[in-house]
Amino acid sequence: MYKSVTFGLLLLPLLALTPGCAKQGEAAAPDGGDALGTSFGERTQASAAKQRRSDRPASPRPSMGGATESEAAPSDASSWGDDADFGSGAIAIEESKPGLGTAFGEHRHSSVETVGFRRADPSTPDVVFSIRYNDVGGVRAAATHKRTRAFSNDAMQQHAGLSFALLDDRGDILPAASVGSELWAVGQPEARYSLAIANDTSSAFEVVTSVDGLDVIDGAPASFSKRGYIVDPFSSVVIDGWRTSEDSVAAFRFSSIEDSYSERMGDGRNVGVIGAAFFREAPRQWEEWRAPEETWRRDRANPFPGR
Repeated sequence: MYKSVTFGLLLLPLLALTPGCAKQGEAAAPDGGDALGTSFGERTQASAAKQRRSDRPASPRPSMGGATESEAAPSDASSWGDDADFGSGAIAIEESKPGLGTAFGEHRHSSVETVGFRRADPSTPDVVFSIRYNDVGGVRAAATHKRTRAFSNDAMQQHAGLSFALLDDRGDILPAASVGSELWAVGQPEARYSLAIANDTSSAFEVVTSVDGLDVIDGAPASFSKRGYIVDPFSSVVIDGWRTSEDSVAAFRFSSIEDSYSERMGDGRNVGVIGAAFFREAPRQWEEWRAPEETWRRDRANPFPGR
């Protein structure tokens, strides 16, 4: 029986902190975070925080039945009609735009190192968050298709002390709309965004994230068996882009569907959705908690053993 022991990455202290990386299976460029408090808002300079990612053998992908998703718009939310906008600032996007994807943007510095992690359940996440995105016209079309109204919201989901949000380049949560049980973030072409994860629990979690159906670390089709970033108890991380090396990521930028990373890699069928699967850390074995044998022996050394 295989043990889900994995090896991930520890973020090195930097002035601007961004997520970890992989030596193997890094995202390929198409042809042609910052540390954050456990509440999402304006970014501030922070002390060094840890981001790690783990490697594990492939395991069968389970059904989504065991995952929990945040859904349902609040009943008192304001209705979002054709002439309304989100919050205090209107979002001007041409109605003729075919929709948004996510491009392989400019490189941003990010350094990490490897650490270990064991999942409590190797294949079934404790929580799965899913946020769809498009331009204003695309969100309106989604509401029309579902024969429902869109209600103003924030691009953030929360459950049992865990949070997942989309941030703009200033560190503010993107505007969104609740359309039925789905949450739709509203973006603008060429705008940069990041994925923010907060863990307000006493357990560590491995978080496997995807954009447009592709894993953000290796750029291949996303799966629960993939490695992920490790978020320590009562901490948070921001993922700024596709992992390209141990020291850099390619920024997430909204683009046309034709210019999206997934479309240019030949797999654009999942454009427009971002996911995060949270796996709780397994209880540590006694052997992991005790000190190394040499340290244990020296602690019990007796200066007068024959007295």
